[in-house]
Amino acid sequence: MKTIFLLFFISSFAFALNAQTTYVPDDNFEQRLIDLGYDDVLDDYVLTANISGVTNLDIQYQSIADATGLEDFASLTSFNCDHNTISVLNFHPNANLNFFICQFNPLTQLDLSQHTSLFEFSCTNTNLTNLDLSQNTNLRYLYCSSTALTTLEVSNNPNILEISAANSNFEFVDLRNGNNEEINDINFLNNPNLPYIYVDDCNYSSANWIKIDPSTIFIELEGQTECEPLSVGDIVVDLNFTLYPNPANDILKIQSIIPVEKVEIFSTKGFLIGKYFSTEINVSQLSAGLYFIKIHSDEMIVSKQFVKK
Repeated sequence: MKTIFLLFFISSFAFALNAQTTYVPDDNFEQRLIDLGYDDVLDDYVLTANISGVTNLDIQYQSIADATGLEDFASLTSFNCDHNTISVLNFHPNANLNFFICQFNPLTQLDLSQHTSLFEFSCTNTNLTNLDLSQNTNLRYLYCSSTALTTLEVSNNPNILEISAANSNFEFVDLRNGNNEEINDINFLNNPNLPYIYVDDCNYSSANWIKIDPSTIFIELEGQTECEPLSVGDIVVDLNFTLYPNPANDILKIQSIIPVEKVEIFSTKGFLIGKYFSTEINVSQLSAGLYFIKIHSDEMIVSKQFVKK
């Protein structure tokens, strides 16, 4: 009799372990898990075994307010919760997450310290007031426009390639990561409270990064008030490409001593106006004003400004 009872107890215990569940109180979140095949009944619970091995979770545009249950997704490498109403995100502390999009959510705080493999991160249009990226040394792409952030530091992010932080209220930005020449693009346009951006090399940044407000300057050291003037070497590189006429009315021409592969035109707000594969560009349809142009070749990418009359 004792043996039968012991076997029954062991079986019940094993069944309980196998049937461990995760609490998912938000019906919209659980319904999305049902749609993805990880659950079958809308009852606020999902089998933990069904989600612990999931690597890619896309719940964007689902009207989800509460992401409780996310903490049991132990194997996530990619997570997108774009355009919901989530204010709190509690992840499983795994180090595998490399793609994370949480933009257009009312998030106020976020802990990324465990996610050391993070490769791309977007928190655009959130209410974040603090962003600590010191542990995310593999980060390549950062998008943090229109947030409540006032400070941004990437000194521990030597692999960063792109930063978009336009239309914000940054007051302090430090991009000195010892590898600024690898950054392909930055955008800090429409940051009225940003007097300086700290960089590795003023000359390089001034010659290559043009999407900043006229009132914002690059400096290298605390206490500096302006950049050092461009060296002769920097000016020679810039003269590989010449724009004319500038201002332009109908046709903008690019004179180049090296082959041009592609040309991109951006508005002063950082929006891409168009891509072109010619050194003669029809700008007659553009509104009058200032524009940024990025010229791509095999050897380099050069940014310049032009005025449309």
